[in-house]
Amino acid sequence: MKKIKKMGIEGIEKLSPHHPFGAVMYIQFLAREYGFIETGGSDFHRHEGGNQLIQNSWEYYKINSDKLHGIETIIS
Repeated sequence: MKKIKKMGIEGIEKLSPHHPFGAVMYIQFLAREYGFIETGGSDFHRHEGGNQLIQNSWEYYKINSDKLHGIETIIS
């Protein structure tokens, strides 16, 4: 993490539908330990198409920004 921080990386994805709870907790610990901005994402970058009920990730996955420490740096 120290090397990543020195490279100029400022954030780390904390919330994703693909992260198990334990991973979220560990990422949160690392983010706060090293001063990273916590972000969230769906890891879903395509359209399903066809007869699928859900066509896009934003139709089923939303992130409450008050759970992302430091995110106001990006969205303010």
